[in-house]
Amino acid sequence: MNDTACIRAVSNLAQGRIADAALPPNCSVTDATQTLLALAHAPDAIGSLGTHHVRVRWRAIDSDIAGDRLRLWHDGQFILAVEVEEPRPIDGWEALRQALGPPEARLPYWNGVVEYRTGQWVYPSRGLAVFTTPGNTEIVRVMAFPPTTVDLYTAHLARGLEPPREFRGP
Repeated sequence: MNDTACIRAVSNLAQGRIADAALPPNCSVTDATQTLLALAHAPDAIGSLGTHHVRVRWRAIDSDIAGDRLRLWHDGQFILAVEVEEPRPIDGWEALRQALGPPEARLPYWNGVVEYRTGQWVYPSRGLAVFTTPGNTEIVRVMAFPPTTVDLYTAHLARGLEPPREFRGP
């Protein structure tokens, strides 16, 4: 059965309408693949999310989206999160920042070997995380997910919370 709220959320995110990408709970992978047909043909890989290192599946596409890559994180049946790397918000970052208002939390994240101490702007009640560059001048990544709490987002969904292996202690 098609969930129009889910289809609309994935479509909005892919089109750069980030503030309108509220992902409802229990969005099926089928709905996402009907929204973006290229996802139906993308192979699954395995990754982990959050401080609990939750192992999940993901698949990605890099065409017909308002960004460099769209990644769908899922458990085989339901979407856990939809992520866009180097997103291009339809009205730009400043307009998106105004639309979202202040984040409920600002967390650190690692982008490669660089740590951004307050660059992960988290809006858990909206189901959105925005990853910014130093000075908050550009967006590196956005992640849409079903509404949750900061603690559950951090434990089960957040990305880049730990430094690369070569920077970790013994």
